[in-house]
Amino acid sequence: MLRHTGKLLFLLVFLGCEGPAGPAGPAGPAGPAGQTGATGPAGPAGQTGATGSTGSTGLQGPAGPQGEPGQTLDWSDVIEDQNLGDAVYVIGVQVQGRNYVLGSGFVAHFWNAIWTNAHVVQAVLISTGSISHLNPRPFAAKSGTVIGGTDTYWLENYWVHPGYNGTARTPDVALLLIDANLTELPFFLPRDQVQGLRVGQPIGTIGFLEETSVEPVTVPIATFKEGTIGALRPPADDVATPENSWVIQHNLDLSGRTSGSLLFDHTGYIIGMNFASIFRVIYDDQTGQPTRVPSENPGLAVRADELWRLYDVAAAGRRIVPDVSGRRMVSERLTDVPIVLEPEQDYPHESYMPFPLNWNGETSLP
Repeated sequence: MLRHTGKLLFLLVFLGCEGPAGPAGPAGPAGPAGQTGATGPAGPAGQTGATGSTGSTGLQGPAGPQGEPGQTLDWSDVIEDQNLGDAVYVIGVQVQGRNYVLGSGFVAHFWNAIWTNAHVVQAVLISTGSISHLNPRPFAAKSGTVIGGTDTYWLENYWVHPGYNGTARTPDVALLLIDANLTELPFFLPRDQVQGLRVGQPIGTIGFLEETSVEPVTVPIATFKEGTIGALRPPADDVATPENSWVIQHNLDLSGRTSGSLLFDHTGYIIGMNFASIFRVIYDDQTGQPTRVPSENPGLAVRADELWRLYDVAAAGRRIVPDVSGRRMVSERLTDVPIVLEPEQDYPHESYMPFPLNWNGETSLP
């Protein structure tokens, strides 16, 4: 009993005297990884980084299919479709059986009138007063016909643009009245389209080029020329506006006898009248042979809106008609008042087209 009691006391004494815990031993090897937990919610997006540099250009792809070729402007078709060749007349004077050409003219809108320059009228109907003793006979004859034949008209009366004063700064436009009943006439460009003309657009003209020879002519034949509009400007040194830019400058390089010839666009509308130069005429007192004395401004034309102005005046019959001697008179004869065939013609497009549709820039001459 005592023996066991002693052992118990020894054990109690031993336990009561136990010291502090020793340092932790080294970690044991890691156990096997546990299962992956569920993915947590995405955090907020970070700031966008700077844009990187553009990469090099890739190789060019194959060319697409070629479009249809553009069309060539055929002036022969234009002249034929609008009957422009038959509209051209030579203006001159016959003295002692010899025919001298002094200008060009054309018919449009009126059955019994020929359009030409006012200075051409001056040359054939006023200046001839100085050789009245030689019985001069002013005439207009259709291109390609014999002067004195059925397509020749002897001239007496005329109408002049109300704004013309004898200089190139005023509309050099006139109407020669003839005893005729013409049909199938060409037309002016409608008045609401004339301000649509553009620099560089193709134009054509038909007139009587001046010959180096002064020999009289029996069968005058007009010549076609093509060119482009070089400028649209006012007649004086003014700021250009669409309304006052009625002078057409072109590169047709015309001679004096083309004064009064028509200027037309690619559709055949008459867009103006050439005045190759303002000139006066001196007649030989013995033979009646005329000599032209040019004075002003080659390569110009009067825009169609000024032709419309004279058209309105003449159609209304508001101007006194001078006779061949220059005296003012009022005549009641039928030929003293132009007769309207077609007042106007609607333009076939919504707006003016100065260049042919799908044009390749090339032309075909008659």
